[in-house]
Amino acid sequence: MTPQKLSRRGFVTALTAGAVGALAGCLSNGRDPGEQAPGQPLAVPTKGDPEADITVRAYEDIACPHCATYQTTVVPEIEREYLDPGTVRYEFYDMVLPVDKQVSWEGANAARSVQDHAGEEAFWQYLDALFENQSELGPDTYQELAAELDVDGETVRTDATEQAYDETVSHYTSEAEDNGVNSTPTVVVNGTTVEWGEEIAVQPVAEAIERERQ
Repeated sequence: MTPQKLSRRGFVTALTAGAVGALAGCLSNGRDPGEQAPGQPLAVPTKGDPEADITVRAYEDIACPHCATYQTTVVPEIEREYLDPGTVRYEFYDMVLPVDKQVSWEGANAARSVQDHAGEEAFWQYLDALFENQSELGPDTYQELAAELDVDGETVRTDATEQAYDETVSHYTSEAEDNGVNSTPTVVVNGTTVEWGEEIAVQPVAEAIERERQ
């Protein structure tokens, strides 16, 4: 699968105990977290109906090109079909493999900085922007994209480069690993891992949701 090249502006594996069974996605090469910040981890970002019977969990690495494909092509369709009508509750989880030792951690910290300073709606917008501009991620981009959302770009830049939210990012990465996740994007629908096959596409996620609706 050829990674999607993204212009500026603008799973994975099905795991059972000891088994790996998919072809698409970025694989873990070991993680090396920075110093953890004091305090409790930030809450899991969510959207959709909080009381929905179906929960979709997405585990992503900001630097993973397959996650960019998922975020820019699959998520908008899932949002239109299932989030807007209130069919599902959608949750985002950090899963730093890392694909890129610097960008994976800094990008995740930048997103969590936006969440902390501007709330969940801004977080979701910023997450989309990070993936849309994945090929140019770095301190300047973190700052500029935050400023476009009327969030203090200098603060986000500093939080990203100093990895101020490593405790949060490490917490959810460790939780993902404990749950058997070792590649991204991993999508789990009511506890069942979506099997991608050879490409990241809407159909496997939609089919998993529809099975839960029956």
